[in-house]
Amino acid sequence: MTGVDCLATFAVADSEVALPGQVVREVVSRPVELMPAPRAPAWSLGVFSLRGVPVPVVDMVGLLGLTPTADDVGTDYQAAPCVAIIAHGARLFGFAVDRVLDVVTIDAGARHEGHRASDGLITALFTRPDGRCVYVLDVDALFALDELLSVRATAAAIGDATPADQSRQAPAATERMVILRVGEQHLALSMSVIREICPARAPVPPALHAAAYLGHVDWRGRRLTLIDPLALLYLPDVGDPTERACQVVVTLVCGELALAVDAVVDIAEVGPAARVPLDRAAATVADGATRLIDGVLEDNATHGALCLDHEAAGRDARIIAYAAIGTSGDQTAGTVAAEPRQRFAYLHFEAGPGLSTPLDEIVAVVEYPAEVTALDRGDVFVGRFVHDRHSVALVDLRGLLGGAPRAGGRVLIVDTGNRRVGFAVEEIRRIDYIEAPTSSFIERRRTSRDGSPFDDAIRLVSLGRGAGQQFLSVVHLARLAERLSAPACVSRVGQASGS
Repeated sequence: MTGVDCLATFAVADSEVALPGQVVREVVSRPVELMPAPRAPAWSLGVFSLRGVPVPVVDMVGLLGLTPTADDVGTDYQAAPCVAIIAHGARLFGFAVDRVLDVVTIDAGARHEGHRASDGLITALFTRPDGRCVYVLDVDALFALDELLSVRATAAAIGDATPADQSRQAPAATERMVILRVGEQHLALSMSVIREICPARAPVPPALHAAAYLGHVDWRGRRLTLIDPLALLYLPDVGDPTERACQVVVTLVCGELALAVDAVVDIAEVGPAARVPLDRAAATVADGATRLIDGVLEDNATHGALCLDHEAAGRDARIIAYAAIGTSGDQTAGTVAAEPRQRFAYLHFEAGPGLSTPLDEIVAVVEYPAEVTALDRGDVFVGRFVHDRHSVALVDLRGLLGGAPRAGGRVLIVDTGNRRVGFAVEEIRRIDYIEAPTSSFIERRRTSRDGSPFDDAIRLVSLGRGAGQQFLSVVHLARLAERLSAPACVSRVGQASGS
């Protein structure tokens, strides 16, 4: 190991172990039953199927010769609740662990070389600020163990490319997507093409009949075509699509359109591996619609949403025609605004008081996790959970603001660059995309009452002019996460929230 290493750390019995972050593909709940492997060593727990790929599971306590914790003495310690999927090259297996602790970066000066001639599994050690020692395992030595059962899987199955492929491919980027509910169907749309999400306006009835064309709506002095996305995808619907509660204004290469939807459900950070390809042979939508679908998000957090391919939609002949219908009657199309305008996006939520936060600070919005590892530190961090392979420190914003903390509600996840922090709130009210003159944006710091991290993170924002002027109470959650993580603030915030 050289330079700076990114390591995923795990709790195993009373010890902590670490592996290079790039080999940890995901952490899943351990199945209740594992199929025993023939002629396996004592530290082999068996095999289970993960999305059609057989995964051998290794008991890390047995492999490393660790002693179970005092609470586990006299019990079957092999019931560790989590399995970390480890992939190296094109081979993979799973480690049974108690929980994910953290993802840390360690520079060369903080590492101490480890060596044990018998197996060479421990390649280095480092210590945490509280003095705990973490053992870094050698991946090559693990996969070289004589009795280790690992399987060869395709790059798609393990969510990564082989080393040979990696030399030819750029790293896959994630994309932030908004999950929309339309009837009983969920759709995922890239945030990069959304101009605004606003309450529904009654459309002007269409002058001609087309399957997905609902008429047109006036949006900021512009005439836009209103589209039924379910009809566009030949999906069944119940009820009148013109009575849906929201309209989403999108910008495609062919122009601007409005989509009639029922609600905004979630925001999710989606990588290519999260998209399950749509099997056309078994598809329930017409072949013409499959060109507009980039895959399916099958995990619970994204509600099985269909991913709309906005680039393909902008080239679709029907959508080009629909956009032209709206533009043909728009007397302002092609005019130049008197002054530059900008789109400002905010997520509004309840955490006792109603607050807003800049949408671009939010990595994901998730339900309050069912599994949270409690932290008894006496500060605002109440626990940790795992989301999208990241360890997330949990703060109950309701308790921080003087309310009663509880398990439930939604969690807004932000990334400070050093760690991810999730803020538990009561509910998400809506997402606003506000288009206003760039020069009208004014942000003022609220006069601090006690110098607390929350007072440092909250701002009063003014947008727009005249009758269109809006005022927002905005909290910068990324800034709040940084302040709460600072050692000098932790004890003071803990005392204030408990008073």
